Order: sequence, then C-alpha cells, then structure tokens
Amino acid sequence: MKIVHLCLTTMYDTAYAYQDNLLPKYQRKEGHEVTVITTIYRSNDPQTGRVRKSPLRKEMTAEGVKVLRLLPSLPEPLNRHIHLYRGLYATLERESPDLLFVHGLASISYRCLLPYHRKHKGMRIVFDNHGDRLNSCRNLLSYWYSRYFLRWCVTRRLVRIGSVFYGVTPARCDFLRDIYGVPENKIDLLLMGADDEAVIAARDGGWRDRIRTEYAISPEDVLVVTGGKIDRQKNIHNLVKAVAESKCENLKILVFGTISAEMKPLFDALDGNRVFLVGWVPSEQVYRYFYAADLVMFPGLHSVLWEQALACRVPCGFNRLDGFGHVEVAGTFRLEGNSVEFYRKKLEELLSDPEGLNSLKAAADSSERDKFLYSRIAGKVLKDVAGYDSLHKVVRNEETNTCHLKL
Repeated sequence: MKIVHLCLTTMYDTAYAYQDNLLPKYQRKEGHEVTVITTIYRSNDPQTGRVRKSPLRKEMTAEGVKVLRLLPSLPEPLNRHIHLYRGLYATLERESPDLLFVHGLASISYRCLLPYHRKHKGMRIVFDNHGDRLNSCRNLLSYWYSRYFLRWCVTRRLVRIGSVFYGVTPARCDFLRDIYGVPENKIDLLLMGADDEAVIAARDGGWRDRIRTEYAISPEDVLVVTGGKIDRQKNIHNLVKAVAESKCENLKILVFGTISAEMKPLFDALDGNRVFLVGWVPSEQVYRYFYAADLVMFPGLHSVLWEQALACRVPCGFNRLDGFGHVEVAGTFRLEGNSVEFYRKKLEELLSDPEGLNSLKAAADSSERDKFLYSRIAGKVLKDVAGYDSLHKVVRNEETNTCHLKL
C-alpha cells in the first residue's frame, strides 16, 4: 500500500532517528511504498542556533523512503508557529496515499486535508501528538493559540476525517482531549520507542565489555548510565553529584550528551575516577551505553531516551511525572525525589541488596519491553487502520511477529 507521512510541525533530517523517521523506515521494510512530505528545515546549528535548510526538494533514505520538502509561505521565525507551506494539496494529489499519517496537529496547512479527504474518501487518515503541558502551552499566548484558535479553526474539523488520534504518552493523549477537543473514543496511545536494528547491533556487538574496558570499569562495579540534553531541567547534575559523594566505592556513572554552558562548571569539578563524561554521541550509538549499564536513570523531564532504554531490557529509574505511567513496566522504579541526598540514598539502597538488584535485572529482561520496538509500533498503526476499514486485511508474520496490511 502507499503510505504518506506529513511532518510539517517540526524539522526533519533523514540522519535522525525520531518517530517520524523510524515509523516510515519500518513500514518501508514491511514492503509498503512510503513517502514523507516535510519542510525545508532540517535542524538547528548547535553553534549559531540558526535553522539549517535542506538544499534538496527531493531525497531518498537508505531504506527507500522518498522525502519531499515544501517551501514555507511565511518567514521562518513566524512560520515556526504557524506552519504554513506551499503546495501540500498538489503534492498529495501526486502521491495519492492509501494511508496518511499526520505528525502533529498545529499546522494551518492541514486545513487542506478536508477537501482532499472529500475527494478521496477511501483514504484513511491518522494523526499523532507530541505536545503536553510540560512542553507546550507554557505561556498565556501559546495556550490561547492552541486551546482556542487551533481548536476551533483546525483540529475540530480534522476530527471529522481522522480515524484515530495518537498521543505518544498518556499525558499527550490527555492533551488531545483537553486542548484540541478530540473526543475520547478517537484517542489512543502510540508508544515511542527504539530502532530494532540499532538495538540488535548494540546488544550483539559486545559493547558492554568494550565500553567498560575503555573507561576501566570492572565487572564488579555498578555502572549508572544517563544522558541526553544536559541542562538544569534534566536534573542529571544532582544524580551525578550523588554518585560522586556516595560511600559505595564501586558505584560509577557514565553521562553522554551535550552539557549546557550553565551546567559545565558543576561537571568539571566532579571526580573523574567515578564520573565519566562521554559528550555527544550519534543516536544509533546511544544503545551501546545502555547495554554497558547496570542501571539507567533519568531524573528529569521526559525524552525519547526513556523508551529507548526500556527497549534494551535494562533496569531503569525514571522521574515521577504525571501522565507518564506507560514506562511503569517490569524492571523499572520511580524516582520520587530530586535532591542529591535522595539519589544517594536510593542508589546505596539498591547496592546494599545484591539479590534485589539481580531480581530487578531479571525482571527487566522481559518480552513485555518489546512493545517499545518500532517494528511493533509500526505494526500497531497498520493493525489499527485495518480495524477501521473492513476492506483491509492484517496478516501476521509469525517468524518476525510483525503485521502486514494488505488491500
């Protein structure tokens, strides 16, 4: 079948491994024809903060996903909020999808989906949402724009044509209902997760021993791994300080990611024999560090790294946030505090009970975690769409445990 993804509310780089990259990848690997329609904006330059633009209007990924880029209708600083682009209707006419997956609901351009759907009633449309009260509507203007303007001018109309509206966390399902006015019976949870191929490569590549050898971490040491964008909101600095101050000599921590200028002096002052700073690593290499860990801990705000760590079947500790209960699976624990003292006591409690720590590791090695793999997530979308249309049929491949949707 022909699947088209619309990604107009965020930047899109073919080298990244976000949901809007990996869903098309695994749908293409299932044998479907897949196209991504997105913008000319690729990424932010880390040095200047300026938006990088793609010089290409058409690209092809390594898996054979076609990427088409639209030009903006407004200047970039304004258009990053309005998301209005030229030629969407005409591009959809040329691509003629059977399934349209729309990422994000905040684009004014999505109003053209209404007449397009009237003309092509056999096409199925699904939407997803990555916004919640922690990353969106954080000031009065943003709240008014989303809760009133977008709701009444865009999203309430999209409800008529959308088969299902996915939130990628429970909090983001609530956001669909409370802010965009999507009825409860059209909302479903679609997990974010990990790239199967990268997980397998890290697991089978001997990276646990290689990384621990590189940093002189012995088999008897208990290694905590954390990382991501390291700023004050992620609270990683308190976790690192807790390890550095712990009386457990065999407790060590490895941190990957870019440290903000504000936090750098705090990390520079820490014990280099127990704290290892890796710096930025490519997304496909992050999994290697998860497999090197005895514990993976994220003490701050949510990121997709949470679900990626879960897919690696390692014990994980997460900050307690309302609306993120989907991470409460086998082999996890919640971090109820955020002080240095809390983390120190929690880690020393875990290390003082070797049998309990081994039980946590055994619980984490569960097939329940496989729901965080993108082959499964992509299969769920196809299965859901088939449930809305009796003309479609889902066939399960028992060897790979994945779903194929056939017309």
